[in-house]
Amino acid sequence: MKIRRWILVALASAQVGACSPSDLFSGDFIDLPFGLPGLSVSDLDQETLPPVMNAVSTRFRAYAALREQLPFEILSTPGCLTDVSQSLTSVSFTMDVGCAIAGGSGQVFVSQEDVSSTTTHVTRMELEYLDVQIDDFRIEGLEVILETDPDKNGSSKRELDLVQNDTIFQYDFRLGMLDEEQLAVDYVFNLSQGSLPVRLILPPSTPGALGTVILTAMDGSLVCELRNATDLSAAKGTCDNGLTFGLPGS
Repeated sequence: MKIRRWILVALASAQVGACSPSDLFSGDFIDLPFGLPGLSVSDLDQETLPPVMNAVSTRFRAYAALREQLPFEILSTPGCLTDVSQSLTSVSFTMDVGCAIAGGSGQVFVSQEDVSSTTTHVTRMELEYLDVQIDDFRIEGLEVILETDPDKNGSSKRELDLVQNDTIFQYDFRLGMLDEEQLAVDYVFNLSQGSLPVRLILPPSTPGALGTVILTAMDGSLVCELRNATDLSAAKGTCDNGLTFGLPGS
């Protein structure tokens, strides 16, 4: 895959060069399963469903907040990079958050490596957040991103080991475009009944919803609409089998 545009800017400003090939990772194409289901649709009942939907909502909103506070482009802010290092297949540097964002503090260590095979473009990136604070937003920990070529049905797999505003996030997820307008975000939940692949689709099929959620079981799937509610204490919505979550009577 082409190196991210913000990395190219960083490379240009630091007068360093580009990257090339190596190997592949699992879960790389957006139309392949991201985990295998281990439970039945009947297991997705009023007791099982709400915690899953709460987790989907929390994970999505928290990661969206991270990218809003620290968009990839900010990591290449001119004059804010130190410890720049490069090889033929990799580049790394440290970004001073206080330099790039007024009122911010801490650092982000960035490394990127081209690990492509002869047939598939793959980029591996690590973002290490070091005591980062921007106003009331705080984050510490590691994010690993593996990307395949989006022009060839590729995806972006992200592995999080973070503490964000005192909440621990340790999970993997995958995202990619289903077409020019639809984004899919894939999670896997390991429940007592078995594993449950869950796909959040944006924009939703219902106006006013946050997203459409597809829960895949061994014998079928359950489709739910996750409401875009202002009260974030619990996810709210309805499913195509009549189940509801976070609503009165649920």
